[in-house]
Amino acid sequence: MIRVFTFFFLFLNYQVIFSQNLYPYGNEFPLGLYSLHTDLDSANYYGWNHGHRYGYRIDGIRYLATPIPDSYYIECKENNICTMARLSWIDSLDKKWPPSVETTVGEITQQEYHSNISWWDIPEELRYWKNSEYYIVKNYPELIREYDLKKRPTYMYIPGHYNSQEVEK
Repeated sequence: MIRVFTFFFLFLNYQVIFSQNLYPYGNEFPLGLYSLHTDLDSANYYGWNHGHRYGYRIDGIRYLATPIPDSYYIECKENNICTMARLSWIDSLDKKWPPSVETTVGEITQQEYHSNISWWDIPEELRYWKNSEYYIVKNYPELIREYDLKKRPTYMYIPGHYNSQEVEK
């Protein structure tokens, strides 16, 4: 009987046991800062539990972080902060398009083992009327579901001027 009870308890709580504590899997509300570049220890001290960073300086060179470097995950973990995992894209003045599927899968497997990932951040402001960008919207979440062992959610920032019909697409 005790085995049945233990199995039942673990079955009901597997999401909490095997993933981070932030919603939607855990019971902590993600309170995050966008473009958090320094002073992660103060951010955590004041109650922030989620950090985001657009760019990084590595050896004096500024990079747009795609994928997120291991050093940022480590820095966040040391300060009890979760962060988003990010996948790359190719950008031009008029559109974005994905790198090869192999590159995207490699970026997922390179990052997915970090325990302080709250969700996956796919490229911002993708437009459904541009085929290459819509491809990213459709395919990145599918690849994440297939290769992220913890099946964490995806997130994409879009500007606030979209109406509900545009967001629905």
